[in-house]
Amino acid sequence: MGLSPEQRDRHKAVSIPVWYEAQPVGTIESIPDGPSFRYDPSWLALSGGFPISLRMPLGPDPVPPTVLLPWLQNLLPEGGMLTAVGRNLGSSPDDVIGLLQHIGRDMAGALTIGGNAWPAACKTKRCAWCLLKGWGCHRG
Repeated sequence: MGLSPEQRDRHKAVSIPVWYEAQPVGTIESIPDGPSFRYDPSWLALSGGFPISLRMPLGPDPVPPTVLLPWLQNLLPEGGMLTAVGRNLGSSPDDVIGLLQHIGRDMAGALTIGGNAWPAACKTKRCAWCLLKGWGCHRG
């Protein structure tokens, strides 16, 4: 499973940070075969740093697309919800990176994908659902 030629063209210069609270965990980057992931040196040096997946152990080497893409796909909704999210964002449901660039700031779990880290004290993160609907966030 890889990216189509059109998706590769769209994501040639992609560099998407991955955060745990305010701590950078690593970066999703474009390579010719698709997206790869590399842990941030500060995360590797952190005594409490942990692998974000058992298939992606801590280390300086990049995680290849064949390992990263299935993990990223599991972060997205499935079926009709994925289709609806893609339609609302103007992205194909198969465009994992494009979708995560839009909704990665509001993922289930402790990680945030894209943008800057949420401030540790932030209680009113604007969630993807409210952004899609054009509402003020229901959390605030």
